[in-house]
Amino acid sequence: MTTPASILHELPGGEELIAWFGRVPSFHDGYLLEIAFFGKGQGLTRIHAWILTNEADDQGHLITDRHAVVTFALEGVSTIECSDFDMVPGISATGIKNITIN
Repeated sequence: MTTPASILHELPGGEELIAWFGRVPSFHDGYLLEIAFFGKGQGLTRIHAWILTNEADDQGHLITDRHAVVTFALEGVSTIECSDFDMVPGISATGIKNITIN
């Protein structure tokens, strides 16, 4: 199984995170536990994430597996886009971009 290109391969702990989930996690439907910004472009975000399996329980709900709380330490943040906070704590999509400006 090949892993799609992801910035997670470049981040400290990223390879271990991919190994835990067995693939690059999307964090889709994860729970946003914390988001904080401390100034000077620094902050952190903590997300409770898991893998959604193809198996169902007795009530027909899909079974989750490989739960983990993932903390991203942020630095060099210049732009933040957040919306629909009435939906918190759910996450519908997550994007991490490394942009270098010369």
